[in-house]
Amino acid sequence: MLDLRNLLPESPFQLVHKHILKVTECFKELQVAFSFFGKDPKKFKVSLDKIIKLESEADKLKKEFKNDMRKKVLTPFGRRYFLSLLITQDRLINKAKDVVRLLKMQRSDISFMKEYKRFLISVFACSDQVVDLVEKVSKKGVFKRFGYNKYAASLEKFERASDQAGLDLTEQLFNYEGSIPALHIVLWLKIVLVMGKIPDLSVGLSNKIEDLMG
Repeated sequence: MLDLRNLLPESPFQLVHKHILKVTECFKELQVAFSFFGKDPKKFKVSLDKIIKLESEADKLKKEFKNDMRKKVLTPFGRRYFLSLLITQDRLINKAKDVVRLLKMQRSDISFMKEYKRFLISVFACSDQVVDLVEKVSKKGVFKRFGYNKYAASLEKFERASDQAGLDLTEQLFNYEGSIPALHIVLWLKIVLVMGKIPDLSVGLSNKIEDLMG
């Protein structure tokens, strides 16, 4: 029997959702990598390799999305909006990959710093929140706000918290000059700078979703 559903174009949010699932896996694994850093080198390396692989898989999905957009996706919204969502998601996962590359070179563990822990918590809270938002939109569609304002408010709160935590951690790192090699401090400052982009991109992705909701 002919299944009429096979004749319908794939929803653009279904395509975006496939990509965000890779982003979700990647950020979960990044949290695992940080938990192993300085404690279990073998498990840390396994985690980093997984992140690189996930980023590569997400990149393939992005190319597939771009190639199939014109053939499969019919939407009242301009295709540029959905491509814009995907590009922002792609930037998120690229930041995770950038952090991985920097962590591979890092030799000093600063997990004893409370500012460090606070920074990680607030950054990952942002990525978790925006991923959950995209998944909700994928299931419910853009015509239902389903408490969007609550998501947006939480994201802004976490973004502010990460900004402050990043500043506090940067200040604290300079206080350890002499006890931590200068090159390692510079590397941590770079990691903080790169990770600080994750909350900004998360809020940006949320704003793009709000534009689609109208």
